[in-house]
Amino acid sequence: MGKKKRVLFWGIFFLMGLFWGSEAFAWTAAPIAKPGDYPKKPIDFICGWGVGGGADLMSRKVGELTDKYYGIKMVVSNMPGAGGAKAVDYAMRQPADGYTIFFGAWDAYMNYILGKSEFGPDQIEMIFRGQYVPGAYWVRKDSPFKTWKEVVEYSKKNPFKLKVADVGKGGLGDFTLALWEKCTGLKITYMPFDKPSQRYSAFAGGHTDLLYEQPGDILALIEQGARPLVFMSDERQKDFPDAPTSKELGCDVTIALWRGIAINKKTPQDIQDYLSKVLASIAKSPDYEKFLAMTKADPKSVLTGKAANRFYVQEAEMVKKVREELQKKK
Repeated sequence: MGKKKRVLFWGIFFLMGLFWGSEAFAWTAAPIAKPGDYPKKPIDFICGWGVGGGADLMSRKVGELTDKYYGIKMVVSNMPGAGGAKAVDYAMRQPADGYTIFFGAWDAYMNYILGKSEFGPDQIEMIFRGQYVPGAYWVRKDSPFKTWKEVVEYSKKNPFKLKVADVGKGGLGDFTLALWEKCTGLKITYMPFDKPSQRYSAFAGGHTDLLYEQPGDILALIEQGARPLVFMSDERQKDFPDAPTSKELGCDVTIALWRGIAINKKTPQDIQDYLSKVLASIAKSPDYEKFLAMTKADPKSVLTGKAANRFYVQEAEMVKKVREELQKKK
C-alpha cells in the first residue's frame, strides 16, 4: 500500500470512529402512538418515600427521561408514610384516568398482606419494574464486627442489644430480619425510619449498629467507609467481592429489593399500554443504563407491561406464603 493510500485509509478510519461515536449513532427514542390526546396535562407521579432516598432518585430519573424523550411531564410528589401505604392508598383513590400513577418499592406493594392497605394485585397493575438489587447489612468503618457470623453470635449472647436501621415496620428489611431469625436465631432490635435522611443519620451517628440497605442508595456512606457484611443474593456482587452471600452462609435469604411503577387496573387499557411502551423505551436509553450502573442495580432489572405485573403477582404470592409459615412458627 502506497503512502497516499495509507494516509487515506487511516483518515477514513479516523473519521469513521468519530462518526460512530457521534450523535448520528446515538440512541433515539422509538416513536409511540398516543391513545387519543393523552396525556394532555402533567401526570401526578406519587412516590411513597421521602426526598433523597433511592425511591425518590429513581422516580425523578424516570420523570426526567419521559419528558426528555417523549415530552411527557411526570410531576413527582413525595408522600412518605406507612412503608409506602400512604402513597398507594392516595393514588388508588384518584380517578383511574392515567393522570395518577405511583412509584413504590417492595414494601409498598406488599402492605395489603399486612393489613396496612386495602389495595393489592386485584386492584393494582404494575407496568414497570425499574430496579432489582440485593440488599445488604452494613456496618460503619469503625465497627468491631468484621463478619456477619460475629454479628449473629453476639446477638445471641446479647439479645436485642444491637440495632438495625431500616424503613417502616413490615417492610422488606423486617421480612429479611425475620428470615434470618428463623435460620440463625439472630436477635436484633429493628429501628424503622420512613425518611431516608433519618435512617442514614441514625446509622452514621452511631445510634444504630447496622443498616439494611441497597448499595446504590448509600454511595456517600460507602465513601465514608461503610462496609457490607452479607448480601441477600445468590451470587457475590462485583463491586463488593469480599462480602459473602446469604446462600454461602447457609441461609436462603435471597430476596432483593425491587422498585416499580403501577397504576389502577381500572385505567383504560390503551393508556396502560402506552405508558408501558414509553417506560420500556426510556429503559433502553443510555441515560437509564447509566442510572442502573450508578445505583449498582442488576443490568436485567427492567420488566414492563404484563411481564412486570406477573412478577409482582408471583412475588406477592411468595411473600404471603412465607409470612404465613413464619407466623405458624411463632
